[in-house]
Amino acid sequence: MSVSRGFHLFRRIGSTLNSKPCNYQQVRNSSEGWVYRTSGHEYNNKWLAVAEFNMAMAWWWFLWHCFHEYEFVIGEFDVPDPRDWTNEELGIPPDSEG
Repeated sequence: MSVSRGFHLFRRIGSTLNSKPCNYQQVRNSSEGWVYRTSGHEYNNKWLAVAEFNMAMAWWWFLWHCFHEYEFVIGEFDVPDPRDWTNEELGIPPDSEG
C-alpha cells in the first residue's frame, strides 16, 4: 500500500516541478505583469531539491531522536504518587500551630 502511495506522490511531485506557471496576465496600460496567488517568478529545480532534502533531514533528525531518546518526550524519571507525600514534604504546617 505504501509503495503505491509513494509512486503517486513522486509522480505528483515530478509533475509539479516540471510545470510552468501559466497565470500571468498583462494589466492594461502597464508594463508590469500581474500575478494572482503566486510569487511571480519561476523556481530553480536545483534549489527545490535542496530544500526538500533539508526538510527530509530535519524530519529524520526529529523522528530519530524521538524514537531513540524518548526520555525527552515522556520524562526520564517515574512520576511520584502524590498520596505518598507527607504534610511536611508539601509544606503544610501541623494542626497544632493554627
